Amino acid sequence: MKKHIDENESFISITPKNELLKSHISYYYFHESYDSNFSKKIIYHPHFVTGINSYKNVKIIKTDNGREYVPINSNKITHTVTVNKHQSKIVQMNGVFMKIGIVFNSLGINNFINVPLSELVDDTLSFFNYFGEEFNVVVKKVFETNIIEEKQMLLDDFFLLKHIEFKEEKLINAVELILQCNDKIRVSDIANSVNTSRATLLRLFKKHLCFSVEEFINVVRFRKVLHDYLNYESKPKLTQIAIDAHYYDQSDFIKRINKITSVNPKLFFKNVRKIENSQIYWTINKN
Repeated sequence: MKKHIDENESFISITPKNELLKSHISYYYFHESYDSNFSKKIIYHPHFVTGINSYKNVKIIKTDNGREYVPINSNKITHTVTVNKHQSKIVQMNGVFMKIGIVFNSLGINNFINVPLSELVDDTLSFFNYFGEEFNVVVKKVFETNIIEEKQMLLDDFFLLKHIEFKEEKLINAVELILQCNDKIRVSDIANSVNTSRATLLRLFKKHLCFSVEEFINVVRFRKVLHDYLNYESKPKLTQIAIDAHYYDQSDFIKRINKITSVNPKLFFKNVRKIENSQIYWTINKN
């Protein structure tokens, strides 16, 4: 369990307890603000995972470059599903709110839905009602308890009941190949490795991940760079990062990081933060 708590805000993350769920769900997190004057802007960055987010006392407003939390006097619960594959997005948080995040491993969410993910996602942020009232009941109980292990148990029990086995083996193998590859890899090589055509591979990625193969490769490489940089004891030079991540050269590295984050790599790596000991990397600006 990872905690960050102060007088105005708390953020706690925990992995599922069940071993089967751990193979599909990376972690749950619980984020709250207690202060009506609370204001914080975070920038979250592209990732190959998928997230379901549940909010209480909040209206979610989509903006040109992200979203804003607007406090409301209501116990209404809102759910969204997030797939962020292109650019860093800004979240403006205001006032009192409660949020639950369920962060799935790549293809993890596909083990709990019996339709293609592409049918549920129409944007970086899509409102999500796939699980219906049954999920609302569970989420309400999660919001009501302050005991983290009870929150964990409630979510574990729900997702165990919803578990189905995702059986697109060629896609599963292709994703695993990309995640484990430490070198540059071509789409045609991946297709050959999993014994399918390039066109079929692209169709499967679009249908079940909402990524093209190239987009997925690029985001995996970006996240590896981010993870490695923030977990080095002594921060390496950007030139070394570019070499280790197999960018063509430093110019290519700068161009690609700038395209994703809208800032140059030096500024980006200076400001991005690891939230406690979790896998969450945000750029945070307190207003």
